[in-house]
Amino acid sequence: MIAFAIQYFLERCSIAKEMKRTGLLIHCSKQELAEMRRRARGEHRQISSYALSVVMPVVAFEEGLRKQYQGLDDLFLQLARRPPAQPRTTMLLRCSVAEARRIRAAASRRRVTLSGYVLFALHRRWAVVAARRELVATASNRRASPKPTAEPSPQ
Repeated sequence: MIAFAIQYFLERCSIAKEMKRTGLLIHCSKQELAEMRRRARGEHRQISSYALSVVMPVVAFEEGLRKQYQGLDDLFLQLARRPPAQPRTTMLLRCSVAEARRIRAAASRRRVTLSGYVLFALHRRWAVVAARRELVATASNRRASPKPTAEPSPQ
């Protein structure tokens, strides 16, 4: 009887509904997948966990913008990404049903494929990380270089 009550509760509980899992098939280049693996390993994550940690904040940000600026759907348009002429592969992005629904809706608003949207978010994150590293390196080089001393003017 108790097992039935727990099962009944879990079936109707929103948390249990969120825990239902699905997968999104993401088409990418072998090079992009290798980069995802490298970065996921660097954060001690599975590839799906890493990709979701990048994509879901982008989805949330765009949803917030959309709520704040209703009627500006053209703001979210982006040209479709042409697949590179590199060897291609696929990965299974494991996520909850709710996350998959949100990613699909965001990709639909942008009028791109699921793969295009996920790769857009990943490439944007990688570009930001690279730019941040470059800024930090430039700043540390400036601090490390000796400051020119003012030479006395000949009189």
